[in-house]
Amino acid sequence: MSSQSPSLYVLKHTPSSGASLFSSSSQVIPPGTLLFEDRALFTLPLASKSEDDVLKAVRSLSKEKLCFFLELSNCRAGGNKFVGIFKTNVLPAGPQENSSRDQAQKLQGLQCPLKVLPYAEARPHRSSNAVALQSIDLIHPFLVDKLNRSGIFPLASRLNHSCSPNAEATFSASSGTLQVYATHPIEPQQEITISYLSTKLLLPTLYRKQHLLSSFSFECDCPVCPSIFLTEQEEEMGAETISSALSESDIRRSRIQALKLQIDKSFPTSPRETYLDAIRLVQTCRAEGLKLEEAFALATLAQVLIMWGGAGTEKCESVVKQVTDAFGIVRGKGGEDATRWARWLGRTGEHPRAGVLGKWDFEKEVFLNEGLI
Repeated sequence: MSSQSPSLYVLKHTPSSGASLFSSSSQVIPPGTLLFEDRALFTLPLASKSEDDVLKAVRSLSKEKLCFFLELSNCRAGGNKFVGIFKTNVLPAGPQENSSRDQAQKLQGLQCPLKVLPYAEARPHRSSNAVALQSIDLIHPFLVDKLNRSGIFPLASRLNHSCSPNAEATFSASSGTLQVYATHPIEPQQEITISYLSTKLLLPTLYRKQHLLSSFSFECDCPVCPSIFLTEQEEEMGAETISSALSESDIRRSRIQALKLQIDKSFPTSPRETYLDAIRLVQTCRAEGLKLEEAFALATLAQVLIMWGGAGTEKCESVVKQVTDAFGIVRGKGGEDATRWARWLGRTGEHPRAGVLGKWDFEKEVFLNEGLI
């Protein structure tokens, strides 16, 4: 069911968070290391939300798999135990065919019969063959991937949450496994963590805490989640209280969201503004340590350069190399994302989307902002 190097992790029981995975390596595990890959005990379509679907899947498990399943934690007290375990530990377990990720691949130059529309025109055409520019890589990868299945994993489901995770779990359609990669250096005996929050990872601390408490019954105390205790009077103050509780991390995450929206609007018509905002987006993601967001921000910057006439320049080649390396860290060097971008290393000038939005002279702007990225 699971494939991994046993020297990289160990299962430990902790007083505060139950059983979890920790590094067992005597040396620092570098970013991009495959920590392990895990095959699901069972999967269900995302549309299957009924208790009957879960119970049917659990009853079909072998004794060995059922033992793995029953060892997992359950934060849903009061309901059916099997359903509670499923909802507590479920992870992404399969990509959807013909998803928006497939459309994104076409736009990135594999084969692109699609008409690229300006932002304002694209809104009414979401369900047709026309794809808006902002649908390429500007949104969170879970939305881009459009996963259509979820599952329970004997090992990966034991990973605890952090709003500043040091690992990333990504489903590999080619192997049918969930692969977990180190995204930051992991010290000996350090806990291996992923994020449970998907798109909500960019929300302010208070909102993240509320969501985790309501969905998983714990208050996050990771390094970017300081304790927030509100009096009844403060709770009544609402937005003012939330604003005063913003940390530097919250401000950076809010800035990431704002930059995404700004790029979303300016991409089709304003190359200079989009280019500079894309650089700021990469910088902010790096400062916040969100490696998956950084990879997609770099991909956005590369697309700006390619589509607005910067393909073939030294700067564009450098950025595409950074995109390839970034995806190699969070989703594996042999993963679909890194492989797709690696095809254009050293030959971005041949990209079929080169200059599709026009020709803007990046050279002066690139020279003036050489130190930014």
